[in-house]
Amino acid sequence: MYCVPELEDCIDFAKKIGCSNLVQVSIEPREFDLPFRCHDNCSYNPVKGYYFIKDIITGFIYAYSHSVLLTDTGLIDVTPVLDNRTYTIFGYGEKLYYDYESLVYLENCVFINKERHGEQDMYYVYGLIDPRTDLPFYIGKGKGSRWQYHYSEKELIENNNHGKTKRILELKNLGYEPKVIFYAQNIENEDIAYNVEVSLIKQYGRINHNQNGILTNITLDSRPPNWKGKTYEEIYGPEKGLEIKKIKAKQQIDYGGYFKGKKHTEESKKKIGIKSAEKALSEEEVLSIGKSFCKFFENNINRSKWFWWAEKNNIPPNILKHKSRFNGRYALEIFSERFNANITNNESLFWYHCPKTFNTFRIQEWEIKYKVKEIPQGYVKGRGVNTFVKS
Repeated sequence: MYCVPELEDCIDFAKKIGCSNLVQVSIEPREFDLPFRCHDNCSYNPVKGYYFIKDIITGFIYAYSHSVLLTDTGLIDVTPVLDNRTYTIFGYGEKLYYDYESLVYLENCVFINKERHGEQDMYYVYGLIDPRTDLPFYIGKGKGSRWQYHYSEKELIENNNHGKTKRILELKNLGYEPKVIFYAQNIENEDIAYNVEVSLIKQYGRINHNQNGILTNITLDSRPPNWKGKTYEEIYGPEKGLEIKKIKAKQQIDYGGYFKGKKHTEESKKKIGIKSAEKALSEEEVLSIGKSFCKFFENNINRSKWFWWAEKNNIPPNILKHKSRFNGRYALEIFSERFNANITNNESLFWYHCPKTFNTFRIQEWEIKYKVKEIPQGYVKGRGVNTFVKS
């Protein structure tokens, strides 16, 4: 739900986006003006800027790209609206700092509110929506594809937020698909994203924590430091905290006591051993390995050669990826510089084919030289030609 904000509440926002003028403009549409077509409606003598609107639930103030008409008597907003507003809070200036369709203002910070795709490094705050009521049942903060994890099979099985999981499964069993809406997007500062999340959780309230609360969120503030030093009762509430404490205690007894009974599989032991070996190698040891690697390939190196050679010599292959040893640079670059080696990513590729089956096989020149792969028996050089007989 939205309303027109107080003009005073928009002053700081307007300044931050380059609006040197902030005024109240009356809405007076003409017979031929159309909703949502403000720039077309004002094609003659327009003044372009932003109009401001406030979200009643979150308290966020939004600024939307907008045009009004300049007349002999002043500015008039000729674009029809679909609610009962009679005036617009409008900001404009000669040098608008931004030129976006939508901006959001929160705690003295302005961030762009556009489509999420292409903004994978930015934080956002989202809500999982019950389509039966169009109200959120969970508020979250994340970046990238975090919002999608709630629907994955792994998350539905392992997640400790039973209320949220129960609601998702309940909706799916009834034939509904939970919706997602993004309340705020493209937030660079993670702390601001947390503040937005907390603000929304407070607005809607949590089930069993707030009167008339509708959210299944376990905590009010999900910032990791807030968990440290707190009891289950402080985190989850008195009843839920005691319930979780009993569950955890029983799990530990079933495992054979605290810190007992947990066993690694042979595969996980192997992975742990490899990672430990990678971390244990010093910079000097990595350089010594790199020297042998470059010498073996006569100073013509690349990633595929490295992974084959490392496995062949029982060397942890991922030391090539770690950048902590060489001031943020990959080991392959360092090998190239230190030992005067060429990084040859595009080496000759040879094709072979079977004249009988027309199956093909390809192999790089270095793989032939160092006998990395064997050419299948009966294959000859060349791609071969498929012959089809039309009926």
